[in-house]
Amino acid sequence: MSWVDAVSWLTISSVGAGLATLVLIKLLYKYRGKPGANWLLVLSTVSTGFCLSYGHSLVVFDPQVRVWFESLTWIGMARTGPLFLAFALEYTGRGNIVGRPPRSRCHSSGSRSSHWTTPRAESQRCGSSDGS
Repeated sequence: MSWVDAVSWLTISSVGAGLATLVLIKLLYKYRGKPGANWLLVLSTVSTGFCLSYGHSLVVFDPQVRVWFESLTWIGMARTGPLFLAFALEYTGRGNIVGRPPRSRCHSSGSRSSHWTTPRAESQRCGSSDGS
């Protein structure tokens, strides 16, 4: 039995897509600063992350580790839509709607949305100081 028979075609395809996107990132890097290029780099980085994490989660058998990798996959998939919209808006000249790409991907919209959905944040926005 060869290694190709032991590994699923889905795993090979996912890892291949992640590696191909890494090549795309390398080619796009010289276009930084042009309209849409920065957002496309961020989008490609997120896509690489979720392709590689999905491919890795398919070959991991420990349930806790698999859940961790699959969580990274779903987080990456959830980010691709808004990032593609930001890329398209900036590329078509409407970049003022979205601003600029985040410097740190750790503090993107997910961490900010949790701030706006907690009860304490709601009371702070409404001007109450007692937290209720």
